[in-house]
Amino acid sequence: MRTQIYVYMNKKLLLGLIFFLVLIGGVIGYKSMQSDTQRQLISVLPENAVYILKTNELTDAWKEVSKTNIWKHFIKTKGFEYLQSVDTLLNNMLLNNKASKVIFNNRPTAMAAYVTSPTDYDFVYVTDLQQSEYIKKILSRILNLSGSHKVVKLSYNQTQIYKLIDKKNTENTVYITSIDNLLIASFSYKLIKHVLDEKSTTHWLNRPDFQQVNDELGSGLVQLYLNYKQLPQYLRIYFTGLSQDTQKTVQDLDLTGLDISHEDERISMEGITLIDSTQSYLNAMLDIKPGKIDAYDVISNETAMLTAISFKDFDLFYQSLLNTYTGKNKSKKISYRNNLKKLEKFLKIDLQNDLFDWIGQEIDLVKIRSNNRQRPADLLLLIQAGDVDDARNGLTHITEQIRKRSPFKFKSYSYKNFTINYLHQKAFFKTILGDLFTKIDKPYYTFIENYVVFSNSEQVLKNFIDDYVTGNTLSHNKDFMDFKDEFNNKSNVMLYLQMPKLYHIMQQSLTTTGRKALDEKKDLLLSFSRIGLQLVSKDAHFKTLLVIDHDAQALQKEQAEQLAKKIDKNVHNTYFEDLQFKISFPDSLQIANGKYKQFYDDGTTLKIEGQVKDNLPYGIWRTYYASGNLKNVANYDEGDVSGDFFQYFDKKPRQLMVQANYDHDLLEGEYLEYWQNGAIKAKLHYKNGKLHGEAFYYFPTGQIKTKGKYRNGEKKGKWLFYNQKGEVVGKKRYSGFLF
Repeated sequence: MRTQIYVYMNKKLLLGLIFFLVLIGGVIGYKSMQSDTQRQLISVLPENAVYILKTNELTDAWKEVSKTNIWKHFIKTKGFEYLQSVDTLLNNMLLNNKASKVIFNNRPTAMAAYVTSPTDYDFVYVTDLQQSEYIKKILSRILNLSGSHKVVKLSYNQTQIYKLIDKKNTENTVYITSIDNLLIASFSYKLIKHVLDEKSTTHWLNRPDFQQVNDELGSGLVQLYLNYKQLPQYLRIYFTGLSQDTQKTVQDLDLTGLDISHEDERISMEGITLIDSTQSYLNAMLDIKPGKIDAYDVISNETAMLTAISFKDFDLFYQSLLNTYTGKNKSKKISYRNNLKKLEKFLKIDLQNDLFDWIGQEIDLVKIRSNNRQRPADLLLLIQAGDVDDARNGLTHITEQIRKRSPFKFKSYSYKNFTINYLHQKAFFKTILGDLFTKIDKPYYTFIENYVVFSNSEQVLKNFIDDYVTGNTLSHNKDFMDFKDEFNNKSNVMLYLQMPKLYHIMQQSLTTTGRKALDEKKDLLLSFSRIGLQLVSKDAHFKTLLVIDHDAQALQKEQAEQLAKKIDKNVHNTYFEDLQFKISFPDSLQIANGKYKQFYDDGTTLKIEGQVKDNLPYGIWRTYYASGNLKNVANYDEGDVSGDFFQYFDKKPRQLMVQANYDHDLLEGEYLEYWQNGAIKAKLHYKNGKLHGEAFYYFPTGQIKTKGKYRNGEKKGKWLFYNQKGEVVGKKRYSGFLF
């Protein structure tokens, strides 16, 4: 019953709920029932709430939450064992006890979060007791809590407050008061006084934006209201410093209202979001028809965070963006255009022809998960091209013009059949498209399908290419594709998070309090494996859809996946699959039949030797390291590698590294790879050049490290990962998709 009830759940919330519903349900209620005034549920809540959750049917809301696997995961998680007694208590109170069911059945209830200090927050709980005839019976019980609780009567602004102190744990202290028909409870005396000070202002009911959001919501069992003006101070409790992007986005937003529904492993929230700022990307999107996001075939499955902006027409979006930032300020618009003209004149380029004309319907910002604590988040920018040839020509022209005016020399080169280029111009994209692109500065770039992919890091761009080549993309992730189907086909903004891959990024930006909370509840937090937020423009607001997937095994699966990737990187079989050692001669170079030798640049150290027949390698060929040590031995048949193959380490005495068999350039049968100490490193099997059959990977000690099966080059079935003690530390099951 709160956005983060599944993320930052703590004893404050649950114990507050118990006291609120069970122990003190009528302490003040009996007296308040004698008033004829009937207040609406949230009328007494001060306006500085970070968020509010409310339900008009408490019992039904509990039934829905308690039956989900998400809740069942909570009550089994270390540190949350006490929730099992909470589960029993609430079931007895709301579902199994006839008297309690009558008293508490489907009472309207709300919970609001407030920041109480720079390092903490707390809640106010409100319930509408209505005209309960059972309150008097409860009151006599509550006032006799001397056995377990000490009851202290306080007075503030002529209103009585009850302070209930748990004798066994004085930290479990709750404050109770009432305003007419409403019962109010909090762990914070400061918040109780704040409510009483503001009780007559009815802030929320007087807010036009709240009324608009409320009118748009359906009849969901639970509603969430997110107040963005209070969000930054709440986030600062957990994050050391909010990025400019985050602060700007929060400032641009006003209020979100969502209806919440639950499934066993999924939370869905649907409603609307209102914009506050007139100068923002989001405001510019309100006037633009949504576009379709197609980059899932290209984007790496290692993505921790994806922000996709899509539009029906880029020129319309660009003009809307320009008008949004300059408004009616003609001098500001003229200044911006003059800056672009100066850039065009300096570089001798035409931005319309070289850039704007080829941009399609989508721009994506991608943060890749990194285990490098010095680089917690590596960023890529993808721009869809309406015509990739036009994009290539336009960017080639821009790059060449920049190169002419820069002392920095960079030669484009090929990496796995993709040309990597370098755009050595500071703040190029920021100058043209605004602050959203500040972090893409002097990037490397390449072309993948109909996307131009930019990154500040050359290695990150290579890794992105590696994932694309091997099919490690979002579109090959079955779970992601199922998740994606929950959303509309077209949108203006789409945010996608993979929480297990976001872990190290979050660690770097958290306060001490936030990092402690993250470490303590790591398994639980990361079990919310996928989070998706979609905004679709409608009239003067955004239709909003937030979906959160839960997987109790998400952390274990992520760890197993990383173990699998480490194994794949530590074994050199792909080098031999790709025949990167193969000897071949260009047709233009005619070599006489017979023996052939080639030497290193010193003219004396042998590099390769073998026989040539019809200008093709034939029979046994040997390759040597620059040290003179034997590197490999291969057999050639009409230019193809066929038969037994041996690769050696660069050392003496000679030590075997790889033993394999080829059938006309295709690996076939058993593949063995060894550690330098002679222990076996991997035992794999190939069929028609693809991994097929059982696979075993070992530690240098000879202890099994991983085992599983391949089928036609893909991992299949259950894979097991072991530590050096022989204990299973990870499991992963592969289906028909790559992951």
